[in-house]
Amino acid sequence: MLDIVKYLKSQINTSPSIGIVIGSGLNQLCDKLENKIVIQYAEIPSFISTTVDGHAGEFVIGNLPN
Repeated sequence: MLDIVKYLKSQINTSPSIGIVIGSGLNQLCDKLENKIVIQYAEIPSFISTTVDGHAGEFVIGNLPN
C-alpha cells in the first residue's frame, strides 16, 4: 500500500482536501475537472487492474469548478 501512496504523491503536485470515488457510470464528472491529472492503473505499482468492460482503468484527480 505504501508504494501506491508514494507513487501517487510523486505524480501529484497538490494536497487534496476532499476525494470522491466514483464508478464508471459517472465519467462525465471527470470531464468537468480542471487541472486534471490522469494516471493509468497499470502505471501504479501494486495497484489492481480493472476487469470491467468499458472501465477506463484510470486514477483521475483535478479541481471541480464551482
